[in-house]
Amino acid sequence: MATQNSQGDRVKRCLELQDALQQLPPEIQHKMLPACRTIVLRRTSKTMQMAVEKADAVVQVRDGNPFFNAQGLVEKLNGLSMWCKVTVLRLKDCCVWRHGAGRLGEAIAASFLSASLVELDLEGNGIEDSGGRALAKTLRLNTTLTSLNLNANRLGEGSGRSLAETLRLNTTITSLYLSGNGLGEGGGRALAKTLLLNTTLTSLALCGNYVGERAGRALARTLVVNTTLTSLKLSGNKLGKGGGRALAAALGFNTTLKSLDLATNHLGKGGGRWLARVLGVNSTLTSLNLSWNKLGEAEKLTLCQSWGDRGGSLEVDKQVILEYQP
Repeated sequence: MATQNSQGDRVKRCLELQDALQQLPPEIQHKMLPACRTIVLRRTSKTMQMAVEKADAVVQVRDGNPFFNAQGLVEKLNGLSMWCKVTVLRLKDCCVWRHGAGRLGEAIAASFLSASLVELDLEGNGIEDSGGRALAKTLRLNTTLTSLNLNANRLGEGSGRSLAETLRLNTTITSLYLSGNGLGEGGGRALAKTLLLNTTLTSLALCGNYVGERAGRALARTLVVNTTLTSLKLSGNKLGKGGGRALAAALGFNTTLKSLDLATNHLGKGGGRWLARVLGVNSTLTSLNLSWNKLGEAEKLTLCQSWGDRGGSLEVDKQVILEYQP
């Protein structure tokens, strides 16, 4: 009798979970992990218990609303916390704007999401400098987030510096996407300085931020000592010959970077020669993009010869590209 009651309770809790998901507003799209979806549909005692105790949820908000309510959204998601963990929150192009970004960060920090959220996507929300600073501040002590996407938010140099400070304190973020934000030289150099100390970030995207040659040299110095970064995207940053040469020299010492994107950086004739030389020493790089840099034909041939049979991807031929590519 007790076993039947226990099974009945689990059935009830799973049905309540299903009802809670159905009551979410239409602009919130949720997806339970496949195991949980099977659990709810089959309604067997063993699998339902797993649903209640271990289910994770991916939540994606569709259709931007000019009156985005961060607090209201987080409260609705908190309503699911007794049945499942919201691990992924995707708010791409949702009109969060600069005021909503800070409020969203504060709401997450003060809710159950602070203990479960591992991925936050805020691409294309017009967060700008003030919103970026506020969000960066709330994430400094977060201990669960591993992936943060802030592409195309017009963050500016000030937010770049704030995010660099966040990376000094945060020890869980492994992937950071900051392409198309106009971080400039100051933001680029601040991030480079932080990466001298950060030991958790493995993937960094800084495409289309116009950080310039000096920031390129600073990032090169970082690559000499950094042992965790495996992917670095720097296309469209006006690194010039000086920045390109410095990065090439750094690859002679770095043994962890596997993917490097230097497309559209005005490396010019001669830029390929430095990289060709270092490829004879560096054996870990498996993806290198040098497109749209006006390399000489002889340099392209030398690069291909130096690349040899290591496999992976080497791009040297294209001549036109958009400045921003996430």
